[in-house]
Amino acid sequence: MPEQSQTFIKVAGWEDLNIVHGFGTASFKADFDVEDEQLRENLKHASVEFAAEEAMLQNHGKFETLITVKQIHSRNLLQISRFDLSLPASERIRCDGIICDRPGVLIGIKTADCFPILLFDPEACVTAALHSGWRGTLHRIASHGVGRMAAAFGARPKRIKAAIGPGIGPCCYEVDEYLAAEFRKTFGEETIAKSRNGGVSLDLTTAIKKDLLSAGLSEENIVTLNFCTACSKEHEFDSWRRDRSHTCRLLSVIGIPREKKQTA
Repeated sequence: MPEQSQTFIKVAGWEDLNIVHGFGTASFKADFDVEDEQLRENLKHASVEFAAEEAMLQNHGKFETLITVKQIHSRNLLQISRFDLSLPASERIRCDGIICDRPGVLIGIKTADCFPILLFDPEACVTAALHSGWRGTLHRIASHGVGRMAAAFGARPKRIKAAIGPGIGPCCYEVDEYLAAEFRKTFGEETIAKSRNGGVSLDLTTAIKKDLLSAGLSEENIVTLNFCTACSKEHEFDSWRRDRSHTCRLLSVIGIPREKKQTA
């Protein structure tokens, strides 16, 4: 097997923030042409483990661990505080977002068409990673995450920087009329579009951005990457809509590096 390396897309303008972050691409190559369903499931987890190891290697010494959760398309959130005596084990908590102000802990979200959202308040020094598919978007996980950052960690919406990562675009995300009507009612007509095939589709990026704005974020602090995971030619992504069960998972990460120890 040729040597593989993980590429993480960085947000322009975040270079001077005291964080490590990145939206994962499909660097892990797996052969899904197998009949064993459990083996295919293991390959999906292997892609995340590979990306997690690469993220830690690329930031050697800055983090003690990387934590992910068992995602369930909810708006439930895991909070990790610098005052916690112990850290939760990865994949043990069922939820769809992590909020953390603890230096040395990298937090991650897995996607394969759903949208990863990364948040950071540079003054409160708190980060969040959220998983937002159509269910999470309708549940307003973005604004819910902002509210929890403010209530539990002292963040202020006007200070929060947000990045909406790669996800399936309106060019490829056809839905039925019922779901389109739910989004039209919740987020407005601008979240409904036509796909490249002429069908009704959703613009989840616009819906998520509107939810963040409703939570008090400044428009200039919201970055949208606008890469479609199903058809992007600029980067290679994993896409469940395109590949169904034959797809891995992308890992997006954010965290505050731990302080360097002073040497005598």
